Amino acid sequence: MRRLVVVALLATGCQTTSAPPAPPAAAAEPVPLSRIIDYEPAWSPEGDRLAFVSNRHGSLKIYTMRADGTGLAQLTSGPEEDDAPAWSPDGSRIAFVATRDGNPEIYVMSDDGSNQVRLTQEPGIDIHPVWSPDGTRILWNSSRNSRNKAEPETFELFTMRPDGTDIRQVTREGVSTYASWSPDGSRILLRRQPADGNSDIFVMAADGSGLTNLTRHAAFDGWPSWSRDGRRIVFARENGDEADIYVMNADGSGTSRLVTMPGRCTNPRWSPTADRIVFSRRADRQVRLYVVDVPPK
Repeated sequence: MRRLVVVALLATGCQTTSAPPAPPAAAAEPVPLSRIIDYEPAWSPEGDRLAFVSNRHGSLKIYTMRADGTGLAQLTSGPEEDDAPAWSPDGSRIAFVATRDGNPEIYVMSDDGSNQVRLTQEPGIDIHPVWSPDGTRILWNSSRNSRNKAEPETFELFTMRPDGTDIRQVTREGVSTYASWSPDGSRILLRRQPADGNSDIFVMAADGSGLTNLTRHAAFDGWPSWSRDGRRIVFARENGDEADIYVMNADGSGTSRLVTMPGRCTNPRWSPTADRIVFSRRADRQVRLYVVDVPPK
C-alpha cells in the first residue's frame, strides 16, 4: 500500500519539458526522502539502498538508508569531513573522500563502514571517486598536477586499482570532474571546463581519447550520470542560483527537462533499474534528497 501511495504522489506535479522549455506536461513529482541536509546520493547496485552525505550529527559523514528513506545507518565518524560515496559493483565496498590530515583523499571501506583504507597519498585534492563497472578500477579527479594544489586551476581525471596501485592519468589540462563510466566500461562521461570555455558535458573513450562535447550550452552543465542501459544521460543545468535536472540521449540529442523546482537541483543519479533518479535539492537553507520516476522512452 505504501508503494502505491508513493507512485500516486510521483504522478501529480513535476514539469517535463523539451529544451527550450515548452508548456508543462504531465509527469512525475519528486518525493523528498528526508528533511535534514543530505546530498551526494549514490544507489547501491541492487537499487535497494542509497549512500549519501549528511551533517545531521555535526560534521559531514557518510550514511546509508533504504531507498524509501528508512533504515538509516551512519558509516563514518569523527570530527573530520567525509563525502562523495560510491558503491562497488558487487555492493560490498564504498569508495569515499575523507579529510583526515587536512587534505581530501580517496578511501574505501566495507559497506557497513568497517575496514577503512586510504588509497591516495599525493599532495593535492583527490575527490569524486567512481568504480568501473567490472570493479577493477576507481576513477577520480585530482589537483595533484596543478601548480597551486590548494586552490587549483586544473582538475584532471585518474584511475587506479581498488588497492591504490597502478595510477594512470586520463585527462590533461582544464577542469574535468564528476565522471561517470558507461555501463560497459568503454566510455566516460564528465563535466569539463576548458581554461577558455564553458562547463559542458563531454564523453570520451575510457583511455581519454575521442573527447566530444555533448551539450554546448551557455549555462553551467554538470553532474552527468548514465542510465543502466547506456541509452540516456541525466545531468544538471545551472543558471545562477537555480539548477534543474535534464535528460538527453547518449549522443547528446533529445535534451528534455525532467525536474524544475525552486532552488538548486543537482547530483542526479540513475537507479539500477533506470526507472528512477535520485538527486539533491538546495532551497530555503536546506538540502534534501528526492526521488523522481523517469518516463519510459
